[in-house]
Amino acid sequence: MNRFKILLVALAAWASTCAAQAAVVEWRLVDVVFADGGTATGTFTFETTTRSFIAWDITTTAGTAPGDPFGAGFEFTPTDSWAGQNIDTLLRLLNPLPPAAPKRALGLAVDGTSGGNFSTPVAVLPLWPGIAFEQNNAIVRYVSAGYVTAVPEPGTAALWAAGLALAAGIARRRAVG
Repeated sequence: MNRFKILLVALAAWASTCAAQAAVVEWRLVDVVFADGGTATGTFTFETTTRSFIAWDITTTAGTAPGDPFGAGFEFTPTDSWAGQNIDTLLRLLNPLPPAAPKRALGLAVDGTSGGNFSTPVAVLPLWPGIAFEQNNAIVRYVSAGYVTAVPEPGTAALWAAGLALAAGIARRRAVG
């Protein structure tokens, strides 16, 4: 019984450390489709302490319209774009890097009515259709469907697995004893 208590205390201490370090949340775009049929895929990282976007890798594809002004698509990364005027519910990426005038932009606005924003990890945050967009010079296309979801941290997954192992061990001990 003493081993069990020691294990429980160790797991609780480890869980509190993991929770304290959860200041960085990685988000993944899921099923994001623009009104013209183009798509957006990728991830971005939000730092909850400074309330800023610190990394992103988002790729858009061309739509199905003939002569699509969005060409073959575009990849937004920190090396070729910058995050401008961001708030908790809007990621706005601009290309090219300053001092050049932005020609390409991507804005992902999250549905705040679901009670969430980028700093509150929940299972799913819907994107605002009509507000989430991609812009190429003066031409804009809006997101018609899709959402973002938090990517589980390795520590969270490990804690979940440890909890399952602990529950299995207790069940086994009860079955034997």
